[in-house]
Amino acid sequence: MSKSIRRMTAPELLSRWKIDYGELDRFILKEGLPVCDFDSSSDKLLRPTENDDDNYAYRVFIDQLFYDPDLESHLNFRPEDIIEFERRHPELLERNKESEAFWGVGGKQRKRNVFPCSPGTKWEQIKIILLDDDRVRIETPQGEGRYAYPELKLADGRHGKPTMLWELVKLFAINNGQITSTNLNYDPRLPDTTKRLNKHFKQLFRIDDSIYQGHYKSLKGYKTKIFFSDQTKVTS
Repeated sequence: MSKSIRRMTAPELLSRWKIDYGELDRFILKEGLPVCDFDSSSDKLLRPTENDDDNYAYRVFIDQLFYDPDLESHLNFRPEDIIEFERRHPELLERNKESEAFWGVGGKQRKRNVFPCSPGTKWEQIKIILLDDDRVRIETPQGEGRYAYPELKLADGRHGKPTMLWELVKLFAINNGQITSTNLNYDPRLPDTTKRLNKHFKQLFRIDDSIYQGHYKSLKGYKTKIFFSDQTKVTS
């Protein structure tokens, strides 16, 4: 009987590098991480054809992961490709070491009870700090954790890209929780998403009150009760 082909699945790679699907998306489509589909009938890893403009094997299955999690097994990686990618990005292994206290021994993620929040929690007790384009740190009375936009259900189910709600979260962080039409990076479409963000956060955190202070017209903009800040502004 032939020996099974050596490969690593997407969930195994996420655990190895302590990343989420948003970061994996970037590594595949922008950083050139090769990905394959596993054909169980022939016991082979199939790469996209050379004339593909995009990574076909990846695009076919990532578009469906949000509807059928079982398909994540179709995202496979050759060990030699992973090793080569880690040589180009040694920070991935460093992140693994730095995350050990949070994730626990053996790459098993510790339970995070950051939200839903306990009854009686106020928005003023919540902090959201922007870490980069894809992640925030959330602090509540129950603890803190780092989350990428897909973990906050702010990814478009059709292709996994950030939604306008995520762009609004970033804008609030960049502007310390208050936005008006005079803000930098202001998008005229964003005010239309404020009601949806309010509804989404109330469901996510299980806090019934509005996340906003006052009224849009009186404040000439939106100001949140949540403490927002932008860590990306910090320079060494």
